[in-house]
Amino acid sequence: MKALFTPCGKKNAFTLVEMLVSVSVLALIMLVLVSMTNQISQTWRSTTGKIEQFQGARDGFESMTRKISQATLNTYWDLYNVKVGGRDSPRDFLRQSQLRFVSGPMAKLAPDPTRPTHGVFFQAPLGFVDDVENLGRLDNLLNTWGYFLEVGEDEIYRPSFLTGLVPSRTKPRLMELMQPAESLSVYDLDPKGADKPVAGDQLGWFRPSLTATNRPVRVLAENVVALIVWPRLSKLQEDARRDAGRSVLSPNYVYDSSLLSFFKKITSSATSIVYLNDGTAAVDSVTTNPQIAGEINPFNQLPPVVQVTMVAVDDASAQRLVAASPMKKGAFADLTKGLFEVACVTGTKANQATKYELDLKELEERMVKAKLTYRVFSTNVTIRGAKWSSFQTRSREN
Repeated sequence: MKALFTPCGKKNAFTLVEMLVSVSVLALIMLVLVSMTNQISQTWRSTTGKIEQFQGARDGFESMTRKISQATLNTYWDLYNVKVGGRDSPRDFLRQSQLRFVSGPMAKLAPDPTRPTHGVFFQAPLGFVDDVENLGRLDNLLNTWGYFLEVGEDEIYRPSFLTGLVPSRTKPRLMELMQPAESLSVYDLDPKGADKPVAGDQLGWFRPSLTATNRPVRVLAENVVALIVWPRLSKLQEDARRDAGRSVLSPNYVYDSSLLSFFKKITSSATSIVYLNDGTAAVDSVTTNPQIAGEINPFNQLPPVVQVTMVAVDDASAQRLVAASPMKKGAFADLTKGLFEVACVTGTKANQATKYELDLKELEERMVKAKLTYRVFSTNVTIRGAKWSSFQTRSREN
């Protein structure tokens, strides 16, 4: 065999060109790896930040729906009289309550350009008091509670040490009204035993609290651009009414258990309201029509179901929307302008889309066009204290 060997004193090695090529390839690989790692890190931070932001919105949404489910009217039956021979004579037992449940567009409830979409206000046994030292803990005390959106600067919600260090930001927030039990004012409007409710602002049991100097309001979630509250009947009842071409429970999202807040003319003898198919209201008397003839009947009743929908965006999307608008506080109102004013058009069949569904689709299209990152939270809240009936009087109901 012929031996293979290298001359004495010589060793195998890479040439300078080979070394340069190897270093170049290694540097290229390292550059690609660093770039990939950086992109993954940025994606991770961005995704984690969005999850945390939307987690705050989810927590606020769950807290809100849990409180709404506890709404109560504490209804009772009381005699009402009719004139017989010039004298008052007991006729029947009529459903009564001094508590209220109101929901609908904030343009009706508490008009303010900084409060877009809807709100809901009610009483619930939540046991919240300001004077804990003297009143202690009474978990079943009644409170006036509520939820609405508000657009504004964040200076008053930040720690004082950040003042001047961090520029203020305009954000839409989900606000929670928490009226302490010792400030409960709903009984002032409709005291038990009175012939008729006290004249005046029938929304005065919550509306002044929204603008008070030290208002009992806190931020529940940030960057919430839409809140839609739709009181409804059970699906079976609602579908039957829609198939028959009749109005749903709240065709314009407005619901008022007292039937006094949104109607300009109502007499003390009027004890029921018939909602017509076009969504308008007509006063009727229980003495001539104790049954609402199959029409909806919210008088001193809680809605069986409340469909609550909340739309939130991430912080970057909210600030981008503000920057693109000449009126910062109006940016979010423009996003929902013209939407969620009609819930269900009369005559809509059960298997057809409601106006609510069409409006929600339009809102999503607007947000996609504006390149906003968003989440939609929606659920049907069953109110525990709701006992729905088409009758106003006990003899008819039984």
